Formats: sequence, C-alpha cells, structure tokens
Amino acid sequence: MNETPNITYDELQQRIIELEAELSFYKKEYKSNSNSFKPDFFKNILNATPYIYVVKDINSVYINANQSFCDFLGKTEEEIIGKTDYDFFPAEAAAEYIKGDKQVMAGEIHEKEEWEVLGSNGLKWLKVDKTPIYSETGDQKPIGVLCSVTDISHQKNTERSLLESKKKYKELNVMKDKYFSIIGHDLRTPISNIIGFTELCIDNIKNNKFDKIANYLKIILSSANKSFMLLSDLLEWSRSQSNKIQIHKESIHINKIIASAIDLSIEKIDEKKLEYSLNCDEELFVNSDKYILSTVLRNLVSNAIKFSNIGGSIKISCSQINIDAITKGVEIVVEDTGVGMSVETLNTLFKIDETISTKGTNGEMGTGIGLILCKEFLEKIGGEIKVESEVNKGSVFKVLLKDE
Repeated sequence: MNETPNITYDELQQRIIELEAELSFYKKEYKSNSNSFKPDFFKNILNATPYIYVVKDINSVYINANQSFCDFLGKTEEEIIGKTDYDFFPAEAAAEYIKGDKQVMAGEIHEKEEWEVLGSNGLKWLKVDKTPIYSETGDQKPIGVLCSVTDISHQKNTERSLLESKKKYKELNVMKDKYFSIIGHDLRTPISNIIGFTELCIDNIKNNKFDKIANYLKIILSSANKSFMLLSDLLEWSRSQSNKIQIHKESIHINKIIASAIDLSIEKIDEKKLEYSLNCDEELFVNSDKYILSTVLRNLVSNAIKFSNIGGSIKISCSQINIDAITKGVEIVVEDTGVGMSVETLNTLFKIDETISTKGTNGEMGTGIGLILCKEFLEKIGGEIKVESEVNKGSVFKVLLKDE
C-alpha cells in the first residue's frame, strides 16, 4: 500500500502558488500562439504565394484578392474589392467567367477553366480551379466561390511550339515527296526527250536526213526550257523554305516592272494571238523587294498566257489602295479570259501537298509550284495574293502590296 507523503500546510500553499504560475504562463503562451493565426496571418501567407487567389460572393463580386491577383491586374486591393469581372475583362470573357462561378455554386460538374487573359504584363494563359465556399453555420447553401489560378503560359507555349514543329515536320515530308515527284517524273521526262531526240539528230546527220533535224531541235529546245524552268522553280522554292532569301526593299516603278514581265513572255503572247492591255499609273511607285515582285509577276503573266485560249485576252492593271486606316498600298490585278478553275481547284491552289501540274490550252507544261512560290514570296514581303475564277470564264489574280 502506497504511503501518503507528509507535507506541511505551508508547503502545500507554496505548491499551489507554483501551479497557478505555471498555468498562467501556459495561458499566455496559448494566447500568443492563437494570435499568430489570426486572419492577417493567413492573408500574409496568401499574399506571399505566386499563385492567384480570389474570393467572390454569391453575385460574383470580388470580396478578397491576394497580392498576385492585384499584380496581375495592375490594381490595388481597394480598387478590386466590390467590383466584378466586367470591370476588368472584355464583356464576352467576363460573362463566361461568371457563368463558371454560377455552375460551381449550383453544384454542377465544372471542368477546370483555361483562359488566355490580358493582364498588366501582357497575355497570359491561366488555369482556374473554382471551389464553392460555405458559411461557418453549416448551411449547405454556398455563399461564394474561391478561385485559385495558376499561370500555365510556359506549358501552353511549349504545347504550341510542339504543334508548330509537328506541322513543320509534316510540311517538310510533303515537300520531300514533292521534290522526288518532280525529279522522278516532271524533270525526268524532258531530259529523256533531250537525250532521245539528240540521238535521232545524230543518226539523221549521219544519214544526211537534214529535213527532220529542225523539228527534233525544236523538241529538244522545248524540253530544255521546261527542264530549266523546273530547276529554277525548285531552287527558288528551296531557298524560300530554308529562309535564304534576303529582303531588300527599294522604290519600284510599278508600270516598268509589269511591262518587263510582259516583254519576257511576248513571244508566247504572239504565238497564241492574245490581246493584252496594261492600265497602270505612270507615277505609281511602291517600296518593296524588286526581285520577289518580278518573280511573282512573271509567274502570274505566264500563268495567264498558259490557260488562255487562242485569241483570248489578258488585262493587267494596278492602283493605289488603302490597306487599312493608316497603311497605303498597291493592288496589281492580272485577269484572263481563259479556261478558269473549279471551286475544288481553287481550294487546293496554294497547298503543296495537293497541288498538281496542269497542262495549258496549248499543251504547255508547268511545275505545279509556281503559284505556291508567288504566295510564299509575297508573304515574305508582307504581301498577299487573292484569286477569283470561274470555269470557262477565266481567272483574276490580285496582288496586294503594303507600301512600307
């Protein structure tokens, strides 16, 4: 049996005083620690985080916002509290944000939102998670919504870069196939003709059959010209794709550069007995790349001739236009009365993976990439090409150039 220790009255009183002192100390310590976790403590934590946290009431009015959100909007907390999304974002976007708030507070299944939003530091991709807030009374009716926001711009930019790389890789594969197709078929045929008819010329010279040689030489010349045209387009296209074309802008006399493109094709125009006209202001100039513009115009004039019927007509005109409210430019129009194109052909005209070489009205051959070159070249100098066409009525090609 345990014995009760002997203790005097005075010792008992002293022990009680010591216990009261310890209890007082622990009360003060508890009170001190409790004060550390007052609302300001948690607010400071939220303000220190790089993530955005905002609280909206049941009407989607901001009632709390951390420093990251203030920094994003470029506003103080006082300027945000009491406002809604309509005060900071475009109306259409704000309506969608608030619609998401309502869905969350209604208990509906709500997917995480991802928005590209313009803030004080530019466009950002943000992922928004929304959680309903309930009162401390235990009422199951939400009194607001907590929005926690993460900046996913880096992730989105990486995804975009990967998609662009994938698209570029696909285009490179298509270009490779197109190269092999041209080399394997379009280029092989004229070279074979050159070899074959050269041999015939040699044989006829040996046999003194000079009357046939002139015809053979015409075929050889035609095949050589086609081979040269193919190689030229291939080289230009290759330079375009590898970004090896240097842009040198200068003041260009529009009338002269169009007239030069016509002069290069005058024999073909005469051969088809085509009528042509050039309607262009003698004083019209544009600041652009002369080499690129010459290449584009040669292709368009050649194309108009190729698909014009014998006795048809080609009209070329140019005029000054307003690209937008502050930018002036020049529009060059090449119009023919030829065979025209169907809607299906128009839709694939500038697609390298779908375009095909089409014979002209006189059996003229092409490379199938001339118009694609025109489009890519014009884009490099900030230009644009548009096409209108109707079967058996002809085509209209419009080149738009900014005068910069």
